[in-house]
Amino acid sequence: MTVVGPFGLSVRDQALETDVQAGLAAVEAGLLEATKSEVPFITGA
Repeated sequence: MTVVGPFGLSVRDQALETDVQAGLAAVEAGLLEATKSEVPFITGA
């Protein structure tokens, strides 16, 4: 996923985007882990 501002991505923004993507991946993995153990019917649907 790439979010492009009005002036596109600068080099600094590229590093920030990488950090954000890593953070989102970690959050997503955490949510998957939490729902797997606490709400089994979601994975079984």
